[in-house]
Amino acid sequence: MKVKNTPLLIGLLLTLTSCPKNESAFTHITIEKGKVGPITIGMSMKEASDLLSGLEVEEIDAFSFGFDGGGSALLYSYKNKPLVALIPFNETDRVHTIIVLSDKAKTEKGIGPGSEATSLLKAYTKSALHYNELNDWQETYDEVNQFAFVFIPHYVTPDGSSNESAESSAPDIKDLKVDFIIVQ
Repeated sequence: MKVKNTPLLIGLLLTLTSCPKNESAFTHITIEKGKVGPITIGMSMKEASDLLSGLEVEEIDAFSFGFDGGGSALLYSYKNKPLVALIPFNETDRVHTIIVLSDKAKTEKGIGPGSEATSLLKAYTKSALHYNELNDWQETYDEVNQFAFVFIPHYVTPDGSSNESAESSAPDIKDLKVDFIIVQ
């Protein structure tokens, strides 16, 4: 399963006591070193789940986000739109990784899912895109904040049709947008 690059929402993290009833209640969430809104690395999965109560939750394979080893991730959605996923430390009840899928979440430099690669590379000048062969995606890493920005290629054939094969033309950097951010 690959995460599609679609507009997503995450404002739920701002309102911890209840899940908003409509999309207009969602607002900007800050992605910081080791945390997204009130969700922090190392907190219990139960505490994090309590903060996300009222959302749809689904257990999926952590490999969807590049994590090997047979573990699972909890994917939280609002009206079938993925917002955030949590991956626990192996065989524990502690948050190891937060996957940010919502375009409402941004780093202090204004980068979030849906941001263009060119904007990311201007904001994070020491970054460079690297091809991850195992996952067939492009990524860059902010070592200071321990963020990985992931770009899933959406290949286009010369006739303009979509093709998920690496043998079709590689996407141009100007066409790449952040699909999700890995926070560890």
